[in-house]
Amino acid sequence: MGGWIDVSERVRLLDELAVASQEAQEANRAKSTFLATMSHEIRTPMNAIIGLLELALKRGRLHEEDQASLAIAHGSASDLLSFIGDILDISKIESGRFELAPEPHDIVTLTASVITVFTALARQKNLRLELVTGDPSWVQIDGLCYKQIVSNLISNAIKYTDCGSVTVTLASRVSDGWCTVQLTILDTGIGIDQAEQARLFEPFSQASQPEKIQQSGTGLGLMISRSLCETIGGSLKLESTPGQGTRVSVEMKLPVADAVAMPAAPAQEPVVEPGRRLKIMVVDDHPANRLLVSQQLAYLGHDATAVESGEEALRRLIEARFDVVMTDFNMPGMNGFELARQCRELERLHGWRRTVILGLTADARQEQINEGQAAGMDDCLFKPVGLEALDHCLRRHMQREEQSDMVVCMEEIRRYLGPLTAHQSTLMVPLLAEFVRASDDDIAGLQRAAEEGHVDQFIDRIHRLKGGARIMGTLKLVATCSEIESWELDQARLPEALARLQQEYEVVRLAATQLQVMDGEE
Repeated sequence: MGGWIDVSERVRLLDELAVASQEAQEANRAKSTFLATMSHEIRTPMNAIIGLLELALKRGRLHEEDQASLAIAHGSASDLLSFIGDILDISKIESGRFELAPEPHDIVTLTASVITVFTALARQKNLRLELVTGDPSWVQIDGLCYKQIVSNLISNAIKYTDCGSVTVTLASRVSDGWCTVQLTILDTGIGIDQAEQARLFEPFSQASQPEKIQQSGTGLGLMISRSLCETIGGSLKLESTPGQGTRVSVEMKLPVADAVAMPAAPAQEPVVEPGRRLKIMVVDDHPANRLLVSQQLAYLGHDATAVESGEEALRRLIEARFDVVMTDFNMPGMNGFELARQCRELERLHGWRRTVILGLTADARQEQINEGQAAGMDDCLFKPVGLEALDHCLRRHMQREEQSDMVVCMEEIRRYLGPLTAHQSTLMVPLLAEFVRASDDDIAGLQRAAEEGHVDQFIDRIHRLKGGARIMGTLKLVATCSEIESWELDQARLPEALARLQQEYEVVRLAATQLQVMDGEE
């Protein structure tokens, strides 16, 4: 017994569904690409606006009314940039392109780090910001994603609370390899009536506010927070009573993680030594950005050289050494990635001292960061870069480079002096001390010759310094002396030559001093 069924209609519908699904995916990709591109294009001029306004406020040479107006303009520009970021986050979540990167975290420490950020803001409004927690609990979670959720919720609570307190309560319960985390943010703010609570989770929606406490905002914070909670596998609930306050509850079930040893806190904040002016090249095809970063660096006490292309930057690197190169990622011709690769290749071929390379971008995608690291960049700064963030980044990387150079120099000295002293510290320590004393005298002589414009005396002192460096085996100092000897030195170039020699000798001096301490203890 047999029969047949006509499935042509079903096949046609399935084909149409597949085509529609493909078109929807392509539309989502197109939307994400468009928003990412627009975000980058808008952030570029916004970077200049926010940065130059910050500089004007920091310099403080304004009438009181102008100062207030600039502060409002700076705040408004920052709000606009935050709005752009929120739209991009929503786009990523809706298109399924928001990628999680779970790592082991102590949920208590992670939450406390967010509270710290808002302490000053709460103090400004005379609010009590409290954190109530239990014992540490280690879980697998995307730390940035979690911090964004908590930041959005605490920011809202402080924004809509004029008196009283904001209390953050964190509880956790472990069972069968899973940790249930319950986070509650309770405020004594204006509250929200029942009719408005549901629509708060819609895009661009905000609760009605009394006229006296009108607040700026995008209306995307709660939607983003709930969407991120759901992405992690959790839930977010809101309860509120007008005139009494609001309670937001977050619950997440997370895999338990093994505790990770936390790095010891440094004894003090890393600093670049007083008077240390860095020689920095700024590479950006956008004139406003070149002006901004150059002025920021000048404000921080550094010397900036601005160029508009990767090709010109490479020519400058061949002609002179720089402590730092700050380059935009995306430029016509040679982009920032290729510039970084070429710079590292030049260092390898010529044995030059390593230059710190910092990428500058308005595109915060992880793949951009990864490409920068693969090209040889040391770090990535996202536009707009504030003065404090820029200063901290430079200090951190320069200390790291100087420590690395010092370790290499110590190894060179040991390798060269070891056979000369039979590897005996009783012979090596006095030799190191005499080298430092004589070289300090040479550096002082170089400084006097530069100040007085005596080129011949300057060259004589270079010969003396180079001789001592050769005996100690400090190859980079020897190479620097040889390079400057090859210059056609005149009075105009003496300050530049002095700065180079002082910079290179300081590393050698630190290495020699450290070896004296170490060998003297043996």
